[in-house]
Amino acid sequence: MITLKNCRLIPELTEDYDDVMADILLDGKVIREINAPGTGTKGETVMDLEGKTVMPGLFDLHMHFNFDTVNVYELRARGESQALLNGISYGYQYLRNGYTTVRDCGCMYYLGVYLRDAYASGLLMGPRVITAGACNSPSAMGNSAFGPVYKEFNGPHEAWEVARTDIAAGADFVKYMVTGAVMNKGGDPGAMICTREELHVLSDVAKSLNTYVAAHCHGKEGIMACAEEEIGTIEHASYIDDECIEALLAHGNVTAVIPTLSVAYSMARNITGNTPDFMRERSLDVMENIRQNMAKAYRAGVRMGWGSDADRDTFSLQPGLEFKARREFMDLSNVELLRQATIDSARIVHLDSQVGTVKVGKLADLICVDGNPDQDISAMYRLPAYVWKEGKLFV
Repeated sequence: MITLKNCRLIPELTEDYDDVMADILLDGKVIREINAPGTGTKGETVMDLEGKTVMPGLFDLHMHFNFDTVNVYELRARGESQALLNGISYGYQYLRNGYTTVRDCGCMYYLGVYLRDAYASGLLMGPRVITAGACNSPSAMGNSAFGPVYKEFNGPHEAWEVARTDIAAGADFVKYMVTGAVMNKGGDPGAMICTREELHVLSDVAKSLNTYVAAHCHGKEGIMACAEEEIGTIEHASYIDDECIEALLAHGNVTAVIPTLSVAYSMARNITGNTPDFMRERSLDVMENIRQNMAKAYRAGVRMGWGSDADRDTFSLQPGLEFKARREFMDLSNVELLRQATIDSARIVHLDSQVGTVKVGKLADLICVDGNPDQDISAMYRLPAYVWKEGKLFV
């Protein structure tokens, strides 16, 4: 057993313990005790965290293991072995950044399935993975640039096969491109590229298999269609507006929204220095609508999770960029940001009974932050001092 001594806790992210300072006892994979400092069972190993903040491990509900690069020529030419090696490395970096749970929203060669199983078995050290298969899509401009990251199909009759094939291959959910993409040259992010019938059939099959569709969707028409179909999650939702908000709530708030500000913020500001002009122009437009409407959706009660869609260069250059972007463009409080990145996201993927808060009996997915992020969110712009996943110290 391990005692984490002199931990500072955030009340909004802690359950069944009222004080700010505590000693936390880890027993194997779980949190066994939370006690006042200097009391309770002492573990064989003691780590004095000297008042640093201990909080739940972070979630990224929209990432891609293949986006260790956005060089589409490299992606298109990449074989299975190279994709696996690059994915392992990217997963390692995610965990180092404090993300103990990630959701891969479309990758080549069912890479997420292999990484999920390797991490879960203990063969490799990496985050908990929830994964789709490829980015399933109607035939559309720009898809071919990404090679096997995309899998095209057309017509409701093919939707049955696509959904069943993905789940049979081990995917946890089905990814579907409902609108055009910001990064696809020649595409229109606001335009719906599938039919209502295709969307309905894909969702119906996924539900029959006890899972859901995660719908890539920027434009209003697509958001409205997903709300009415009661899709599992809407990815990006960049052009959400009042009518979309009303539709989501009118359908029982079944569909969660996963904004991804990091990718648009990075491209709009050309953080990597190699953003094509067409991506930058689209991203500037996307960010302006997010500024006007995304926080409004959150305040109205739309369920909202934490995603980034960031490429590895951006992830490396600016740790914590999603915190910075949401603070600037959504004007959320520090605690609201921290909740979205932890317990709110855990609830969306039905893991809140296991992770998402610091609580006795939950898995010991924890990060230690040097600073007080509930008071100054810039503490999240740096790498965590320590990361534990299921009780194992990663760094």
